[in-house]
Amino acid sequence: MVEYVLLGIIAVAVILVLIGQRLNSNQIVAAQLATHKMMFPPQIRNARRVYWRGLVRQVSGMAGLNLAAKIISGLAGFMAFATIVQQFPLAFGALRIRVLRLVINFVSEIPYSGLLAAGLAIIAAILWLIMARFQFRQLTAADASHPGGPNDLYWTPPVQLRRQYQLKLLTHGLILVGAIIYFSFELGR
Repeated sequence: MVEYVLLGIIAVAVILVLIGQRLNSNQIVAAQLATHKMMFPPQIRNARRVYWRGLVRQVSGMAGLNLAAKIISGLAGFMAFATIVQQFPLAFGALRIRVLRLVINFVSEIPYSGLLAAGLAIIAAILWLIMARFQFRQLTAADASHPGGPNDLYWTPPVQLRRQYQLKLLTHGLILVGAIIYFSFELGR
C-alpha cells in the first residue's frame, strides 16, 4: 500500500515538473518574441525543435541513442498502459474497442508484464538522462559560439537553459525512482 502512495506522489510530482518545463519553455519563447516580433510562438518552437534535431544528427551516436530512447519509451508506455488495463478489468471492461481487447489479451499472456514495463522505463529514463546532459552541453556550446545573443533565434538565456536542464533531470530522475520502486515492489511480491 505504501508503494502505491509513493508512486502516486511521484506521478503528481512528475506532472508538476512537466508543467514547470512548459512554463520555462514559454519564457524562452517570450524572450525570443521580444526580438523577433514578426514571428508567432509556434514558429519559434518549431524552429528550435528543428535546430535541436540538427544538433543531434551532427553527433553520430546520439541520433541512434535518441531513436532508442524514443522506441523504448514507447514500449514502456504501452506496457504500462496494458498493465494498468489488466489490473483494472472492470473499469476498462465497458470499452468496446477491439484493439484494446487485443492488447489486454496479448499482455495477459506475457508473464510479469509490470516488471517488463518497469524495466523498460528504467532503461528509457537512463537514456533520457544521457540525452538531457548532451542537450545541455550542445546548447551551451552553441550559445557560446554564436555571439548573437537575443538576436539569434536559437539562443537560449543562460538562466532558462540551466533551469530547462534541471527540470529535465528532475523529470527523468522521478520517473527512474518511480520505476525502481515499482520494480522492487513487483519483485517482492
